Amino acid sequence: MLKKAPRLVVMPDSDAAGEKWLADVLDAVTPVVKSLNVVRLPGLPQGGDVTDWRTAGGTKSNLSNFWTPQNLCTRETYPGC
Repeated sequence: MLKKAPRLVVMPDSDAAGEKWLADVLDAVTPVVKSLNVVRLPGLPQGGDVTDWRTAGGTKSNLSNFWTPQNLCTRETYPGC
């Protein structure tokens, strides 16, 4: 269980199950995190995830480029974040 985590970054899979997971995460963590960033990785195939992105050449240093204020997500801004 999270206890007042300052920031959480999540990367949903690129399919309906990933969107459901994201909605469930938002419901669970919104009360205990100060900010939640949703990173949607570019170029993922349907159902793809961070493993697919890494296999296609994504790196840890590239990943930090996606943690921006524009990716800030709250219950009020979801869906669309």
